[in-house]
Amino acid sequence: RDGPADLAMVRDLVAALGSTVRLVSNGNVRDGRDAQEALRLTNARGCMSAEGLLNDPALFEDDARKRGEAHIDDRSRRLGLALEYLALAQKHANPAGQRSIVFHARRIAGKVLEAYDALDDLIDAETLEAARGVLERCGDYVAGRATFVADAHAKKQAALRKKKREDARTARHRFEERMARKAKREGKPLDFYLKQGADPPTAEALKKLRALPDDAARLAAWKRDFRQVCSNHYLRPSGCPREETCAFIHPARTDDVDALISG
Repeated sequence: RDGPADLAMVRDLVAALGSTVRLVSNGNVRDGRDAQEALRLTNARGCMSAEGLLNDPALFEDDARKRGEAHIDDRSRRLGLALEYLALAQKHANPAGQRSIVFHARRIAGKVLEAYDALDDLIDAETLEAARGVLERCGDYVAGRATFVADAHAKKQAALRKKKREDARTARHRFEERMARKAKREGKPLDFYLKQGADPPTAEALKKLRALPDDAARLAAWKRDFRQVCSNHYLRPSGCPREETCAFIHPARTDDVDALISG
C-alpha cells in the first residue's frame, strides 16, 4: 500500500481482539521514538519496521548508546554500518548474492555515496571486495584522508542513471497495479497474477531451456513459466544489459545457477 499506515486501525483491532491475538504494529517507524510512540498509540504487543530498518539497521539502537556516540558524524556511522554488513556477508559466504549486497549497502549509505558520486560505482561493483573499496573510499573523504573533487560530467551521468532506475520502478509499480486490478475484477486474490511466473528458474529448469531447439522456443517457454523474471539475467552469460533499469525481476542467482550460466 502507499501512504502512511493507519495506526488508529491497529489500535481498534487491539481493542477488539483483546488478549486473544498478539498484534504487532507495523508502519510509520523511522526511528526508535516512532516505535515507542506506535506502541503507546496502539497498545500492540510489539512494533516492527521494514523500510526504516533497510535505511538504518541501527534503528532500534539503545538511546543511551546513541547519546554516547553523538559526536560521530552520521555519514561515518552509515558507512560503518554498511561495512559491518559487508563483513557479515563475507563471514557467511555471501548467501544472498552480489545484487542483494549492493541493494542493502546502498540503502544504508545511499546519501553519502551520492554526495561523493560513488553510488553508481557501488551498483557496478561485481564483488564484495569492490563494494567495500567504494565504501572505504567515501570513508576517506568523510575523514579528510582524501580530497573529493566534484566532476560535473559524472554528476550528470549519475542523474541520468538515477532517472532510468526511477522510470523502471515506476513501470514495475504500474504493472503491479494493473495486475491487482485485473485480479480484483475476476474475484481473485489481489496478488494472484503477481505470483504467476515470479519464481526464478532452477539450474535444472535452465538446462531444459537450453536444450530447446531455438531462441523462439526458449522465449515461449520462458514467458509461460517465468514471465516476470528477466530472461537476459538468466539466459545471457553477460547478464541483463539494463541491469538496475530493467522493470523485470532480477532475483539473486544461486551458486549452481551461476555456475551453469558462466559455464
